[in-house]
Amino acid sequence: MSGKIICRIIKCSHQNHSGRRRFEITPINVGIREAKTNLSRLLKEVQKGAVVNITDRGKSIARLVPIEENAISMEQRISNMERNGWLNPLDHKQPVLPIPIPVPTNLAQQFLQEDRG
Repeated sequence: MSGKIICRIIKCSHQNHSGRRRFEITPINVGIREAKTNLSRLLKEVQKGAVVNITDRGKSIARLVPIEENAISMEQRISNMERNGWLNPLDHKQPVLPIPIPVPTNLAQQFLQEDRG
């Protein structure tokens, strides 16, 4: 990829709820090798609002999109999923482990060496 990455913006005839015209952003498609080579430049474009599809042999496998400013935190998302029943809350109780069996010194090493022959 040489030069500047340009994202095509297409005017849409539809209007959103505020009466303003919507714009549809055509994603930038790049292969894996190109994405690795130009990751910093691609991320700068994403920060400006571009969408980048990463492809492997022409098939889309990943998408880089800007994070919405009003996005909720991961903790809030998990809490919402627990509240809706999509996740079970983590039980913070320590599991009860059995008391270790006392083994004479080097016995485990002897068994291991015998097993390996």
